[in-house]
Amino acid sequence: MRNFYSLFIGLALLCPLFTAFGQSNARTTQAEADDYMGNLDKSFVTSGILYNRAFPAASLNIFSSSETSNSGHWLESRAELYKGALNTSGILSTESLQSLIYQSNKEQNIVPIGITLARLQEVNSAAVETDPNGRLRLKTGFVPSQTFNTKQAVVASALVPSVPLGTSNFQFPRWAAFSNQGVGINSVVVNFGDGGATRTLTPGGPPVQVTYGNAGIKQLNFTIICSDGSQRTAKSELEVLPNARVAITYPYFDGISTVDSTRIEADIYFQGYDEFTGYPGKGDVLTYYASGRSQLRKPIILIDGFDPTDRRSGRSFYENNMQYTDGNGENPLLGDKFRENSPGNGYDVVILNAPKYEYTSFQELVCPIFNFEGTSCWLQDVKRYRAGGGDYIERNAMVLVKLIQTVNQKLQANGSSEKITIIGPSMGGLISRYALRYMEQNNMNHNCKLWVSFDSPHHGANIPIGLQDMLVHMGYDMGLEGPRKAVEELLFVPAARQMLIHHYEGTVNEHPGGSPGFRDRFVQTMSAMGFPQAPCLRRVALNNGSKNGTSQNFPAGGQAMEIKAELTTLGSITCAFTAGFFCLAAKDRAFSMKVFTSPSATNRGKVMDKSFLTFGLGGAERYIYGVGQAGMDILPGGYG
Repeated sequence: MRNFYSLFIGLALLCPLFTAFGQSNARTTQAEADDYMGNLDKSFVTSGILYNRAFPAASLNIFSSSETSNSGHWLESRAELYKGALNTSGILSTESLQSLIYQSNKEQNIVPIGITLARLQEVNSAAVETDPNGRLRLKTGFVPSQTFNTKQAVVASALVPSVPLGTSNFQFPRWAAFSNQGVGINSVVVNFGDGGATRTLTPGGPPVQVTYGNAGIKQLNFTIICSDGSQRTAKSELEVLPNARVAITYPYFDGISTVDSTRIEADIYFQGYDEFTGYPGKGDVLTYYASGRSQLRKPIILIDGFDPTDRRSGRSFYENNMQYTDGNGENPLLGDKFRENSPGNGYDVVILNAPKYEYTSFQELVCPIFNFEGTSCWLQDVKRYRAGGGDYIERNAMVLVKLIQTVNQKLQANGSSEKITIIGPSMGGLISRYALRYMEQNNMNHNCKLWVSFDSPHHGANIPIGLQDMLVHMGYDMGLEGPRKAVEELLFVPAARQMLIHHYEGTVNEHPGGSPGFRDRFVQTMSAMGFPQAPCLRRVALNNGSKNGTSQNFPAGGQAMEIKAELTTLGSITCAFTAGFFCLAAKDRAFSMKVFTSPSATNRGKVMDKSFLTFGLGGAERYIYGVGQAGMDILPGGYG
């Protein structure tokens, strides 16, 4: 393992980046680096990758075969190679890699293996100095060929962080092989840490089965056979979860009655605020029929809330999010109680989940041996997915409209005169509010008797602006892939931009505001529509929080959290500061990032502060003004 200074040896020359963040025109690591190194002769970057252009979180310049990778580190390393490349033609973009991993794992039930043989250059700090204009130049006595040092790294990993107990299929896709060391990858021999024999995989070859009999962290050891007969070694970690994968074919009997599943598509297209045409939304419908029934007769529709990564399926919603504690201290499922309500008269529980689904595809050039003449390249089909659980609230509402119409058709066909109950938790309350009111305004009979809005942000949602600043700074200004992915999935999806009262991109001159063109437009739309008004519809709103108005246990403008990596071992700080998207490759890195609650009244206060604890590297900080009321971050609960 290396010390802290080794990690940042390439960035020590680039510390103006960190002080620049405090300004509104802060530039990315890549832009700062290109400006700072603009006078250096790049013809000596023979690998095609100048690593100083990327923030080296994956530490490819010091990463050795004795160190352990994982899925997040592998993806971060590939993102840094892409950012460091002087010409990206032939390198899959990070977004495309994420799509291919998702397609392989979620749609094909395959765990992909990725192999990277990296060769890169970084600035030789002994050969350069800063000129009067603040840019690097070659020192007297050095020749241009000494401007850069060459480093090499080998990174291999399964491309998902975990697998369930039992048998999984592993495969080495062609798109997951990358080399700019001048050699191709013929095969890889893997010890999967399952206690069994090694398996050999080839690029694009068939999958192999691996069975894990116990849970825990497994070490995978790789021996990579190259096209010239040479070998490379690498290792990584993979977590085996204690719960085995359960394959379910619908319909099935769950001990109470039939459970069925289907996917629906809206008939009504919705054009998003930043879209040039309309698109239909899609939804997954999971129906738990009442005791002794296999037909819809007495429905309760529940709409899942904000879930852009689709980690909460309809089944997990029913089994994990519908528990309650009874008088005996046990945790039965509320849905089971609904279904068993009374003999022959139980409710049918219908769950609408907004899935992640394909909406377009394209072809991207892939060259397995990058920056090497004579290599064989191909066009890779890459899908793009829409995060339904973070999509426009109006588009998801049109899916609910379709479901309500379908449910009413089934009730009529089954001879039932029952009306529908709709429960919308969190964002589901906004989706159902829009859908019901839309149907009323367009002479569509929703046939609903009860609408329950549970903890829904009708007046807006809040994520501390300091936390947003921290993620955006790490993801875009520092160029770290994990935080960038978090920002893209959690902050920049349409629903977040519609709901958040204060959004990072709406902060102007330190005054917070909603996402321009999203929050304001959504508020106008919902205000104009109002709430469902059908005479036969009973409306109930429930909200979390303190009923006596007690605020949180920290003051406005106070420190809410600190993420701190001290001089310690890898195991103590693994994934600690990036929500698990990537982990550190080496130990001994020290820095601190603090988030503060927003100030009250019209006071100006710090909401984010980042500092390195050693070697004098610069930091970053953000300030905002209060909005004339108590700080949003210390409200006693929901703001709905």
